[in-house]
Amino acid sequence: MPRGRPRLDDANERHPLYSEWLKIRHMCFNSSDTHYPMIGGRGITLDERWWDFRNFARDMGPRPSPEHQIVRVDPLGNFDPFNCVWAVTPPNKYAAISVTWGIRTQSAVAWARELNIPVSVFQTRLRRWSIDRAITAPYSAQGARKRRRARRS
Repeated sequence: MPRGRPRLDDANERHPLYSEWLKIRHMCFNSSDTHYPMIGGRGITLDERWWDFRNFARDMGPRPSPEHQIVRVDPLGNFDPFNCVWAVTPPNKYAAISVTWGIRTQSAVAWARELNIPVSVFQTRLRRWSIDRAITAPYSAQGARKRRRARRS
């Protein structure tokens, strides 16, 4: 099992996949990582070949687009060259939630984009308000900042 921070040269740390590799290592081996209980805590680990970042980058190749993420084909399998692929995944679980307003139905994420408000704000609105109010209420980023400051005082 790898221990400590990986020792790499500066060129590797600037590589676009380096942060993905670190994220996977943390999920597998760092018990304080929020994803550890579902990954490393269940015995899912990183293939020994991928302990070296250069092998990981060579095997996975470049990210096809910013929307692509590394996904395990077998969710119970390890992170290894035969079980990992690049795939487009939904931004979050709210992408699967359909919201109908009037005669239109679309995902919560699509509504948030259309309304030009952060997805997290729209999610909170859906939990607390009626759908009609969640969609029609105006949003002001400046107003949101003022409310946060007022709560802290």
